[in-house]
Amino acid sequence: MNNPVLINTKLSEAKGKPRVWIEGAHIQSAGIEPGQVLKVKFLEEDGVVEAFPSEESCDYDHEIRVSKRTTRQGRVRPLLEIRHDKLLELFGQDAQLRVVVRDGKIVIRLHHIDNKALERVERLASKLENGEPLSIGSLFAGGGTLDNAFHEGITCAGVATSTTIVNEIDKHFMSGFVENNKHLFDEQTLFVNAPIETIDTSRSCQLDIVLAGIPCTGASLSGRAKGKLKHAESHETAGALFYSFLQFVQCTNPSVVLVENVPQYENTASYSVIVSVLETLGYNVNDTVLSGDDFGALEARKRLFMVATSKGIPEIDFDLLEKPAKEYLTAKDALDYFPGDSDAWRTFPYLDEAEVKAKAKGNGFKRSYVTQDSVTTPTIKRTNHKCQTDGVFIQHPTDSTLSRLPTATEHARFKSVPVSLIEGLSSTQACEVLGQGIIGNVAKSVAQGIGMQCLNPMRTKLSQAA
Repeated sequence: MNNPVLINTKLSEAKGKPRVWIEGAHIQSAGIEPGQVLKVKFLEEDGVVEAFPSEESCDYDHEIRVSKRTTRQGRVRPLLEIRHDKLLELFGQDAQLRVVVRDGKIVIRLHHIDNKALERVERLASKLENGEPLSIGSLFAGGGTLDNAFHEGITCAGVATSTTIVNEIDKHFMSGFVENNKHLFDEQTLFVNAPIETIDTSRSCQLDIVLAGIPCTGASLSGRAKGKLKHAESHETAGALFYSFLQFVQCTNPSVVLVENVPQYENTASYSVIVSVLETLGYNVNDTVLSGDDFGALEARKRLFMVATSKGIPEIDFDLLEKPAKEYLTAKDALDYFPGDSDAWRTFPYLDEAEVKAKAKGNGFKRSYVTQDSVTTPTIKRTNHKCQTDGVFIQHPTDSTLSRLPTATEHARFKSVPVSLIEGLSSTQACEVLGQGIIGNVAKSVAQGIGMQCLNPMRTKLSQAA
């Protein structure tokens, strides 16, 4: 009785022709013997290549003889290669292949990973050709700052989109997202207010684009210090979220994946796994760290952006991103008006004392100040509303002993985020949404880059072919 054998291999090249090469004792156990002559049939409609014993009477396109390799120990093992131009036509350059050997017969087809890559690119191409909106899945959506900026940017590139699924665990953030981003949705949009780990990915629909602002609590410097974490993955709530994110991507099979996070995330095991898995699934991964002040924003916040595009889609070049001019030349242009004698201006003696103690301990925590003449602002965290020793404050224009917290609208302007996105939120909720959100101009430029560099060339190619 022969043992069935499954082999994963790649389409290679030999002597200027595409080839499939297999050898070893395992194929002998499946009925392949040295000296055998096999007939080869290319089933183009099915995308399959079959090789079978020459004794079988049927049409065939090619014929091969099984060779042998003798090991140093004197053992003889079969080896065979199929070299033919049809292989390239059927499977494509460097294709991953699934080879099944059973009872002396060989069946070769495209590996399921490459098959899924082909499926998603064909789906994307069909939508671009017909002018249909691309479907978006948004994970860890927060208050929608990334989604809104992405929509603006990709619309500027002439690409229509519609949000198919939104996932956010916090009910307040989800509520604000839905109320302030109605232009992103249609009657089919599904809102999932639940932990991503609880989503039944086996029932997920197929998407074209996935956006993910994976929580950085365990990766950021403050998060690592506060939680006394050895590594980001040990964070009790955020550490393993990358696993659920990858499950979602694998099931929804998007053509484009966008991830944003703190720069430190690039050095985590989580990120290494994300990149490795996406590359295995047939994506080309590009990443960079972008700063808000390079894209016309006041807040000089740096964020890691990763764009993964499926094989068959042009890759993004971050150096070609459009960099908008500044809307606010100095902080004064973005500040709300407060009279000099307003009660909002005050002293913070307890913070002065805490800062002295922190300095004595050598931990370096101290407040940062924004003046009217500031051309950039420090990063404002999601907990800035708590008046912390490392918080950001607005300096009184004439009295250096007085300061105040930034308002939610000022915070939004510093980040080049539309004030409308925090409408209806409390000051605390607005600070959290903005503090863990993106710089609007940066995300908008990345989205426009995806549209112009990755998607529009596909559309142009399709129209030329037609």
